[in-house]
Amino acid sequence: VMNLIAAPVRFGLNLFLASCLMPKDYGAMVIPGVIVGIAMILVDSGFKASLIQKSTLKAAHCSTIFYVNLLVSSVLFLLFLLLAFPLEYFFGIEHLSQLIIITSLSLVIRSLSMVSEARMQIKGKYGLLIFIEMISYVIAYFVAIYMAKNSYGAMSIAFLALVSAIFYSTGLFVVDRFIPKVKLVSKKLFWLHWRMGKSLLGQGLLEAVSDKFDEVVLGKFIGVYK
Repeated sequence: VMNLIAAPVRFGLNLFLASCLMPKDYGAMVIPGVIVGIAMILVDSGFKASLIQKSTLKAAHCSTIFYVNLLVSSVLFLLFLLLAFPLEYFFGIEHLSQLIIITSLSLVIRSLSMVSEARMQIKGKYGLLIFIEMISYVIAYFVAIYMAKNSYGAMSIAFLALVSAIFYSTGLFVVDRFIPKVKLVSKKLFWLHWRMGKSLLGQGLLEAVSDKFDEVVLGKFIGVYK
């Protein structure tokens, strides 16, 4: 039922936002979208699926994966921070570095919600998850539409991802109330979940790279706007 409500709402908001932007604005977001899409798979690394498969999920498991997700996303954010300006020069897209930095920051914020998302899936609260996601997207779309109306262009789409990530992570924290503890982080549990999730990581990377490779190549040699 929640999906039946959320899908048309998002579709309608997408149409309205598209009417406020130019095709080149969406073209400018191709490269940041590819980067963050692949990075999200690296951050997750199959850990969320591994958590869900555990019959007895204890705080130590959740805390370990939470800080692993946060560490990996922070390292990737710093990497993209260093690569942002070279990538802007390479693709020749105006303000690409800013778009990469903003969308990469949304990756870090989104990583904060991965464990809570797994915990809620274990509890079977799928409808509530979709509701929180829908509310966060509605708020983010209003921000993006406001920015688009005020000529922010592709930056509107970048902030759509950032604002959505902020409200989604906040909403999950309010509902799930999971507070990670550094003292519970375990190297043994990390390797346990790594062994369970590494196959999903490999599969996800293969799918993402093969799916997005053409966009990166065409973006460089034909022009990402086209």
